[in-house]
Amino acid sequence: MSDSVNSLTAFNESLALAKQLGDPRGEADAISGIGLNNIDQGDFISATSLIDQARTIYEGLGVREQVSRTISNLGIVAYYRGDMAQAQILFQDALVIGDEINNPVRVAGSLINLGSVALVRGKRVEAHDYWEQSLTVMRQIGDQRGIAKSLHGLGSIARDQGELAAARNYYQEGLVLFKRAGNVSSQGQLINELGGLSFMEGDFSGSRRAFEQNLEIRRAINDRREVAIILNALGNLRLFASNYTEADAYLKESLNILQELGAQAEIAQVLCDFGFLRLARDVEADLISKSFCDCLALAQSHEIV
Repeated sequence: MSDSVNSLTAFNESLALAKQLGDPRGEADAISGIGLNNIDQGDFISATSLIDQARTIYEGLGVREQVSRTISNLGIVAYYRGDMAQAQILFQDALVIGDEINNPVRVAGSLINLGSVALVRGKRVEAHDYWEQSLTVMRQIGDQRGIAKSLHGLGSIARDQGELAAARNYYQEGLVLFKRAGNVSSQGQLINELGGLSFMEGDFSGSRRAFEQNLEIRRAINDRREVAIILNALGNLRLFASNYTEADAYLKESLNILQELGAQAEIAQVLCDFGFLRLARDVEADLISKSFCDCLALAQSHEIV
């Protein structure tokens, strides 16, 4: 039985017990847990409904820390669905509450999330500032996972600026911390980032090994969104190697998963990559145009740069 199924069973049992005992806090905790499980499974509509239900209960109980946490989780769902404007609002709201209750973990976590939104929107200076702030707070409180997440963000800024050696240092330091914390999912993310750096440095075999290693991790934990993102990366690698048949297969599998999940930001990227594949294969101009137009329309509607 998968960890996801085990977790869902435990949350459902906890919810039934909390209802039996008349424990609203326990109900909210269980409902929130089910919602988070649904995020992992890519069921964003159900996740939004459940997490918002938990938020309402926490607000009625006056549990401000959990209100901040659930608002942040709603922001994560909005982010995954490509709604950057809504994600920005929710993460900012979570930050305000975290600051009001003087909770550095909630503050720093919100800063990390705001940095991710800023990066997607092309605001790299703003993203850098958010991650520098979160790194300072996380180091002060000794939160190793938070430090690693902040380093991940700063590594992405360095990568986008062409500072590949600095980016690698950030990613590798973060990977060590995630390994210590036993966070397999986040380890996979940084392995993928290192694979991307290898590609930029011309080490294509090293890049493919990293992507395939992360793909194995993601399939094992049934992280469908990340599986799709890695398949897209592998498709681009095969495109670069002029292996158009394999590239097409990877991109199609990626697009099918993302469309099932409704992950608009990632769908836009894959559609764009299909445009480049069709250019490389010299197919009909109208198909090439459609790929790029669909990509542009999604990007504009969700403020994706």
